[in-house]
Amino acid sequence: MEKRSLPLAADHAANLYAHVPSAWYVLGRSKEVRPGQVVTKRLAGKDVVLFRTQSGVLSAIDPYCAHMGAHLGHGGCVKGETIECPFHAFRFDVNGKCVATGYGTPPPPRAKNTTYELCERHGQILVWHGNAGEPSWFEVPEVDTTGWMEAAFEVAPLRGHPQETSENSVDMGHLPIVHGYADIEILRELRCEPGYLSVKYAMTRPYIPGFADLGRLYAEFFIHVYGLGYSRVEVWVPEVGLRSRHMVFATPVEREQLALHMGFQFEKYKTLDRLPRALRRIPMGLFHRALLHAGMASYVHDVKQDFHIWQNKRYVHPPQLAVGDGPVGAYRRWCKQFYPSVNGPAGADVGSGGVGGSDLSNDGGAAAE
Repeated sequence: MEKRSLPLAADHAANLYAHVPSAWYVLGRSKEVRPGQVVTKRLAGKDVVLFRTQSGVLSAIDPYCAHMGAHLGHGGCVKGETIECPFHAFRFDVNGKCVATGYGTPPPPRAKNTTYELCERHGQILVWHGNAGEPSWFEVPEVDTTGWMEAAFEVAPLRGHPQETSENSVDMGHLPIVHGYADIEILRELRCEPGYLSVKYAMTRPYIPGFADLGRLYAEFFIHVYGLGYSRVEVWVPEVGLRSRHMVFATPVEREQLALHMGFQFEKYKTLDRLPRALRRIPMGLFHRALLHAGMASYVHDVKQDFHIWQNKRYVHPPQLAVGDGPVGAYRRWCKQFYPSVNGPAGADVGSGGVGGSDLSNDGGAAAE
């Protein structure tokens, strides 16, 4: 089965917005493409056609029919385990091979559409994009959602770049200024590995965004970043016994344009005994639905506080960092591996101290490369 990533013309290394980094990018939810459905999505300036066969196999395929160029996402339909072109009824299997014509004659032996690497993880459809055309070299792991509410999602268009949005995961300096977080404490230093970054910290935030006088809530955040398109934060709020997941998937659709997927879910309560007495009388199902709505609204509010910054900033290379910024320099060194078209083999040079090197955890004012 021939699989390759979406092509990209190389450009100067210092021009961040000219490059789409190697990553798994979320194109939507699995439930958006039911068996027998055809859906067109946008990634890195190109259309990608998703189709799911009648048996449930998902495929991501180049949109233009190898026969005579019709767009499979405009009138194409699923027939059994194939997608059928609307122009001449040529059929292509999940590997892109033409297996039938509309005339009952043998298919052309070289008629084949490019297909793209994909995977499905906890209800998300991810498609691989290689900056240098390389195959995938890291994975996004599955997450156990047993006992959790189904995630709510909102997708917003945003001027930006995946590296810039993911950088907020390590930009400690903006947290109190933009989001009103306080008492920030590092619980586990930044760790950098090929394709994966993690850091854990704690903070307090207002119970209700924008109303600090009503009291503050302590929370712990464990951040997981897989490539530059997938960020997931595991949150623990001990005061109310809440475990939640906050997801940001930055998908480049055009140059300087993202589809930013914001998702929220939480582990269902088995008892409401730890909540204020007035809330304990609410039926469990109603409480869970209300919490999903309120939690999603609060999370989207927090993410959108960054929008006016992202929409109007420019990428400064290198930044002039100061103590208190957090490990921004280490993050940017880690990011180099996702641009193999200009920086060499993918997965290399995750930081000057090597994978997980101690000097990756704090930059102390050093300029990022």
